[in-house]
Amino acid sequence: RWHQSMEDSSFDAWIKLYRAGEDSQNSGVSYYLKGAVVAWALDLELLHRSGGRCGIDDLMRALWERYAAKGLPFPEEGTVERIAAELACGDSGGTEGGADAGGWGRWWDLHLRGTAEVQIGEALAHAGLEVVRGAPGAGSWLGVSTAGDRLLVSSVAEGGPADGVLTPGDEILAVDGDRIWGAELADRLKATAPGSRLALLFSRDGRVRSGEVCTQAPPPADLRLVSRADATERQRHTRACWLWGTERGTERGTERETGIQVQ
Repeated sequence: RWHQSMEDSSFDAWIKLYRAGEDSQNSGVSYYLKGAVVAWALDLELLHRSGGRCGIDDLMRALWERYAAKGLPFPEEGTVERIAAELACGDSGGTEGGADAGGWGRWWDLHLRGTAEVQIGEALAHAGLEVVRGAPGAGSWLGVSTAGDRLLVSSVAEGGPADGVLTPGDEILAVDGDRIWGAELADRLKATAPGSRLALLFSRDGRVRSGEVCTQAPPPADLRLVSRADATERQRHTRACWLWGTERGTERGTERETGIQVQ
């Protein structure tokens, strides 16, 4: 995601996404996965900018009614962005939600045409929600994926502990002088504290090599979406419309909003 935009991922799907290589996880992003996250963020952005009147369902319906229902393809350049801006503010002008005053074009550049992180925190804040991270997983993380009992490296995470030491195709032979097979590597890492230095012995292209890695803490075991106690009335309304739909958002939100916890 730091090297390929979602727009480029879609354009290059047939030569990259569907012909994945050993470094695909570091050099490209799935427009299916990121697309789902961006669509979710777009839904909340539309609800926020329109005061709960319109969400992504309304955007899809407008595209259908204006183009697909008439047997027409919609023009690629700017059509979705323009209609989204119209829905967000009631027209394409410069009121809140408009492309100029509301930064709609910048939002599109950031999420679809750029490689910056999806603004998940900002999207959640529109609905008075936030992410709470669970405790890190047990033990240490090496940043590699392996296959088989011979511990053949299938991928190495960019920026991970083993980046620059191991490469796809290597076979891990030993850790700190101990011969390692299959699941023994995972067991060894679970018993290793983050920040530990491990001496690796591995085979590459028929030659035995050695290297040292400094382990990191594993990613959090779980993430939770929780409601903020200081959520404003507007944020609570946006949340209700997001959860129950724009037509019944206020009614259902009043009934069930308090104390919501989404896991």
